[in-house]
Amino acid sequence: MNEIEDKKTFAQFFKEKRIALGMTFRELAIHIYGDEKKFSYLSKIERGERNPTYENAKFILEKLNCNLNIEEL
Repeated sequence: MNEIEDKKTFAQFFKEKRIALGMTFRELAIHIYGDEKKFSYLSKIERGERNPTYENAKFILEKLNCNLNIEEL
């Protein structure tokens, strides 16, 4: 996968997870960061406008009770 595909894949997963949890961006920001002001950043990730760093993606996924796996293809 290239960077654009990775961003789209992460954004799609993130959106599906947020919807499955039944959370707004503000609720999700509080859940992940403990700060509702981060809702804009999370919204941009979901829309594919921002690409989190590896460390931040891992942090977000851990807060969502998920993990990041890298597989050799």
